[in-house]
Amino acid sequence: MVAESRSRARELLLPEAWAMAESRTTGAFPPLEPVAALRDRRPTEKQRRTIEESLSASIHGTPEEVARELAVLVERTGADEVMASTSTYDRADLAHADAALAELVGAAAG
Repeated sequence: MVAESRSRARELLLPEAWAMAESRTTGAFPPLEPVAALRDRRPTEKQRRTIEESLSASIHGTPEEVARELAVLVERTGADEVMASTSTYDRADLAHADAALAELVGAAAG
């Protein structure tokens, strides 16, 4: 997830992380919710761990941070390609993040 700051990118990952946590405790993957609606929710301990694990495992941050983390991932794994999947509640934020990621990939390839 690419955003103007690492904290904003982490925030944009929150809707999917919450949905994943709920799906693991209820068995159903709920619709993504707005970040503002999630800020005041209190997760169970298991949900909190799942949310933190999801956020910690995600590559996210500013364009420079994401480029650096992707380079480290490729170097560490020897991968020929990397598949990225981003999701968040707000479609405009998602489009912006995807465009920023595409720009990174284009710059790396060029």
